[in-house]
Amino acid sequence: MQNNNIKLLVSPKNIEEAKVTIDAGADYVDCKNPKEGSLGANFPWIINEIKKLMPKNNKQLLSAAIGDFPNLPGSASLAAFGAACSGADIIKVGLMGPQNKKEGIYLMENVIKALK
Repeated sequence: MQNNNIKLLVSPKNIEEAKVTIDAGADYVDCKNPKEGSLGANFPWIINEIKKLMPKNNKQLLSAAIGDFPNLPGSASLAAFGAACSGADIIKVGLMGPQNKKEGIYLMENVIKALK
């Protein structure tokens, strides 16, 4: 039995790999900077350049990590807004700083508010 719900996410290391990833038809192109951690943020111009490579009106989505955040909701909100303005369709946030559920929810509520 074939599962048509399986999606492929690929995290290219550079623009050249992003071109290959896009051309190969990956469902998600995941822009991040592993030099800054597993959810390290890449530069806005890299996100924007990858987005420009993606054909218009296709089903591929560009995700972007914005980092492993301390408990700084304003900084996380601004970073998420910047990634979205640069072309990211999906924003990934690492929650390193919040010490409890309430702090984590507050940080993420503000990220969502910035994106809306």
